[in-house]
Amino acid sequence: MNNLRVLLLSPPTAAPSTEPLLNLGYLAAVLRGRGHDVRIVDGTAPYARKPQEEIKKIIREYRPHFIGITLTITYVPVSYEFINGLRGLHIPIVLGGPHPNACPQEALNNGGDIVCIGEGEETIVELAEHFQGFRELNTINGICFKDEQGKAVFTPARPLIKDLDVLPFPDFKDFPIRDYSGSDDSMSNPIFWSVFSSRGCPFDCTFCSSHNVFGRTMRLRSAQNVFTEIKDLVNKYKIQSAAFQDDEILCDKDRFFAFCKLFIDSGLKLKMSIRTRIDSIDPKLLRQARQAGITRLSFGIESWNDETLLKINKKYVVDTIHKHFQYLSDAQPIYISFNNIVGFPWETKKHYRDIVHELKKIPKNIKFFTTTATPIPFPKTKLYEKYYNEYGFADWWLDPAKHATVTYAHNTPPFFMHFAGMFCTLYINDLYWSYSKERQADIDWFSWVVFGLFLKRHLSVFEYLIVMPLCRISHWLWRKNKDLEYKFFAPLAGFSFFNEIKERVSFSNKY
Repeated sequence: MNNLRVLLLSPPTAAPSTEPLLNLGYLAAVLRGRGHDVRIVDGTAPYARKPQEEIKKIIREYRPHFIGITLTITYVPVSYEFINGLRGLHIPIVLGGPHPNACPQEALNNGGDIVCIGEGEETIVELAEHFQGFRELNTINGICFKDEQGKAVFTPARPLIKDLDVLPFPDFKDFPIRDYSGSDDSMSNPIFWSVFSSRGCPFDCTFCSSHNVFGRTMRLRSAQNVFTEIKDLVNKYKIQSAAFQDDEILCDKDRFFAFCKLFIDSGLKLKMSIRTRIDSIDPKLLRQARQAGITRLSFGIESWNDETLLKINKKYVVDTIHKHFQYLSDAQPIYISFNNIVGFPWETKKHYRDIVHELKKIPKNIKFFTTTATPIPFPKTKLYEKYYNEYGFADWWLDPAKHATVTYAHNTPPFFMHFAGMFCTLYINDLYWSYSKERQADIDWFSWVVFGLFLKRHLSVFEYLIVMPLCRISHWLWRKNKDLEYKFFAPLAGFSFFNEIKERVSFSNKY
């Protein structure tokens, strides 16, 4: 058979994403490198949402030899329904992505003909050879499928890709920025231009599921290879910002310094963001990062309580966090974001009060951005394995009621959400842990107090005294009657006074 037509798809049932799915971009690049024709349909792009019938029409017209679908855990029951709705097209369906890696047998039983386990770049090339008639399925490592008797067959695990520099760069032509931001302006979504400079994470946090795909072995692209990718993006798309999505970019500081030097010597003027652990930074690194144009740092701090940090295996203590926040204070101006996870089974209101006490110690010159969430017990994590029997959430992801959703009146976010984001709505709902009313009230209290601390870093006293009470009223009314909240608060949200504040408290546009 000649070269193939391959459709790569993210179902429209998944949560909307303002960033491109680079896993599909990498798969498309390796397939095109072998001469195959590839089309990507990202159903998660918020400005290009496509209903199931439209996607079926695209598939019928394109006539792919197989369909590759990436799945996350979010709304996976609806995604399975979508996949089974494609079965009538009689085109082989290959499933991959974070959730099939964690639950391959489940994915196979819910519409997949083949499930990829592990990294997909080498696997999908060999699958293409299978569909060309050149290779038997049982010779391809890192997959599962059903044999003629309907029995699941698991082939040997595929080794991780050792040299990431051999991979082609993902091509952003498959991801028009207007589909994600509503505009062709390259700065309409500063975190759109994403880059992975490494894969894997050597740490073992009890709640984290990233090891399901990339393992715990840290593999690094060379500084030159990463720099070349970003330079290509500048030349092709005139980008002005780039967002590194590595789990831990600073495991090899010599490599990071080499990248910064390449960037500084090049004269490129680009603003960049990185995600890292708080205990990975130091004064020299922050100075070098700022010179290179890295102006945003996001930290997975998770907790400011020593007991919780120990039990979730973060491998640092609160004093370590404060020490490194002093480095950040000395390095200002730089934009900082971090998260709070509260509601672990062992925590009480005293934990939350202690955390608030520690948050108040953050140096006053740091205008931080922060979010609050309750812990999600992802499959194949230590958190899930320890508690799923006790709390009765085995296979919770197959229950549609366990997937947090937010509905708007007239497709308009409520007033408070312009300032609080998901602080007090989506991610503090009790979906897994059977909180008592008192416990849920404690978590709600914490989330509002932290939101207040956040606002005080960005607003004057006058602005705070206006915005905070209005957010509380908006939130209360929204929970009671969404239409009524819209009626009273939608006109208010459009005032220039509030628009200016919305811009100030949004981390997404901070560079």
